[in-house]
Amino acid sequence: MDLKRFVLKYLAPPTETARNEWVVKKIAKIPKGKSILDVGAGEMPYKTYCRHLKYKSQDFGKYTGENTKSGIKSGKYDTKSVDIISDITSIPVRNKSFDYVLCTEVFEHIPDPLQALKEISRINKSLRLPP
Repeated sequence: MDLKRFVLKYLAPPTETARNEWVVKKIAKIPKGKSILDVGAGEMPYKTYCRHLKYKSQDFGKYTGENTKSGIKSGKYDTKSVDIISDITSIPVRNKSFDYVLCTEVFEHIPDPLQALKEISRINKSLRLPP
C-alpha cells in the first residue's frame, strides 16, 4: 500500500464533511433570532444554515485563490458579499455586539491567534477571557 493512501485512510483527522456536519448541528441549536458573526467567513459556507439567526459575516477580504495551483480553495474565491472587511484582530463593531461567534478554519492562517481570540471575546456577549 502506498504511504499517502495509508495516511489518508488511517491517520488523517476527521473528514471535512464530518466537521461541517458537526458545525451545522451546533448552528441549528442556537435559538431563533440570536445574532451571530461568522469571523473569517470567506465564501460564507454556513450562511444558509443561519437563516433563523441575525447573520453577519467578517473576513479580511484579501484572499482570491488566484495563482494557487493546489488545495481546496484554489482557483476563483469570492468574498465580495462579506458584510465586514477587516483584520480579525480589529473588527469594527461595538463591544459585546453578538450573541454567538462562528470561526472555523481561521486560526492556523493568522500570525497572532491570541490577539484574534481577544477580539472575538470583546465582541461576543458571553465569552470572557482572563486578563
